[in-house]
Amino acid sequence: MILMSTPQRRTLLGAWVTVLLATAVGCGGAGNDGEEGRAEVSLPLFGGTVPADGPAIDLTPMRETAGRDVVMIGDSITVASTPALEAAADTLGVELRIYAEVGRRISVGGTPEAGVDVLEGAIDQGVPDLFVFALGTNDVGQYETEDEYAGEIDRILALVPDRIPVAWVNIYLTADLDESARFNAALLSELGSRGNATIARWSNVASEDGVLSDGIHPTDEGTVEFTDLVSTEIANWLG
Repeated sequence: MILMSTPQRRTLLGAWVTVLLATAVGCGGAGNDGEEGRAEVSLPLFGGTVPADGPAIDLTPMRETAGRDVVMIGDSITVASTPALEAAADTLGVELRIYAEVGRRISVGGTPEAGVDVLEGAIDQGVPDLFVFALGTNDVGQYETEDEYAGEIDRILALVPDRIPVAWVNIYLTADLDESARFNAALLSELGSRGNATIARWSNVASEDGVLSDGIHPTDEGTVEFTDLVSTEIANWLG
């Protein structure tokens, strides 16, 4: 299965996204993000690859699934897209629980609650069929090495049962491209080692004109693009 291009995704999903733009929640809070400005890590691709400039990298065979429960944990970028994401979930016929808060980091924080703590609480309510993470923006610049970013990512992955697939939206900060690329490289390495995972490349989309309002947070158009990106990952997982 080849992932849909942006125009194709807009044809499928654009109608309900457009309707919801008027009610989309605004972005806020600090954060960080960047394009993958280094050589691509070589990983096996299964189930239909996407072009190098495509919206995602497949790291697991595509297969149909009977499960339709999805948990998404994110920060302010997800907050902005929550109404549209919920509409997309209804369209796709999945039960989507979104835990998103401005300023959320992966493992650090009490207010807002850190991603790992939110994940533990979500799992206590029942393990879903798919986890979607959109975290890391607020961790950029907080660490000095790719290994440190990898350690943060692994804190999340260690809590997810191996049998449960993971989709992680990577990051993009216009003002900190090198650090964003370092985080994204760590994400690619960690998810490649884990397997049963997909990276949705927000870094490819966010770098386009008109997508970001301040170099970090999405405009209305950016909210459409972010929702399309996540919805495509869910749709491909459903088979």
